[in-house]
Amino acid sequence: MLQDACRICVVSKTKRCLGLLACVWMLSACVEREGITLAPEGATPQTVHTIFSGTNRERSGPNDFGAETSRSLSLTQLEVSVPKNREAGTVHRARGKVDLDRDFAVTRISHFEDPAHFRASLRKVTQNKPKDGRRVLVFVHGYNNTFSQGLYRLAQVATDFETKETLAYYSWPSTAKPLAYVADRDRTVLSRSHFEAFMDQVAATNPDEITVVAHSMGSHLVMETMRGVALSDRRKLDRLFDQVVLISPDIDVEVFHSQLSDIGKLPAPLWIMGSEHDQALALSARLTGETRRLGNEGSTVDFSEFDVVYVDVTALDDGERGNHSTVLTSEKSIDLFGDLYGLYESFSDDPSARIGVIPGAALRLNNSVKVTVGRGGF
Repeated sequence: MLQDACRICVVSKTKRCLGLLACVWMLSACVEREGITLAPEGATPQTVHTIFSGTNRERSGPNDFGAETSRSLSLTQLEVSVPKNREAGTVHRARGKVDLDRDFAVTRISHFEDPAHFRASLRKVTQNKPKDGRRVLVFVHGYNNTFSQGLYRLAQVATDFETKETLAYYSWPSTAKPLAYVADRDRTVLSRSHFEAFMDQVAATNPDEITVVAHSMGSHLVMETMRGVALSDRRKLDRLFDQVVLISPDIDVEVFHSQLSDIGKLPAPLWIMGSEHDQALALSARLTGETRRLGNEGSTVDFSEFDVVYVDVTALDDGERGNHSTVLTSEKSIDLFGDLYGLYESFSDDPSARIGVIPGAALRLNNSVKVTVGRGGF
């Protein structure tokens, strides 16, 4: 009878997990997943962002990158047009003919065979910024993303959050398949040296600061790269990673503690932004056999000895994709946080003393701080 009960339990859990995977598959099937869309010749662009990208994906055509891995780093400059009349937090892709009044699209793309030309172009754009904007923001996408999905998401974030920094984008070779979770996690690991090489290119242009913003599984790539750099060249870590923000990080809590232990002293407080209602991370926990993921942990207890700020955005649960992208897509989040860099600056010295910047409450525990947004207590 015990064996029968165990069998029933296993079957029940398997069915629940398969049911969750089926839901993810169906939701993903509803998402437009085409490649880069090019603006028609002669069309008038709307809000245009210049984005410098690096990737270890193989080319899938003259103007796009696919899901296959490459052993070399590709460097590209893209101009992305964002429609002005759209709902904040949204990305609309063309179905058929591109309409720049409605669709995100690439108006220009340049591939660099010589890294020196990439650096020269990046340096020129950064130096032409106002003095308070001579910084670079590097965005790293998460699990189940195509090259263009991450590209357009960065353009959306830059528009809605009114970022002043030069925009850079790293795209690791996600399979862009909802059932290929393990394969995607493996690909973040094989992308570490390429991402480090991309950060070397960015740092070589001597911006005033480099802020890395990573989403979901992309956070694991960033942390693993930081760990590797810290173990090999401590001074280089400070040069490549001035500030780091992990949004909905898909990392096991104990793995995160181990990464921080190896990194040691952080160049600046490391920020985590997550929601306890993150459904994607709840599924991730089931798939990995672990009960806890960093992005929905909701506490700093297990890594309080480190200089970490944990921003709990559970109260803002009105974003896309099961609250996994709330920080980036929620209108409440956009209204509340506005300029992410400005928010980071306002909290850098002592987050627990600066809670008046946003509605909520803060609690310091050893070297860490937890900020709970939109609540009066804990």
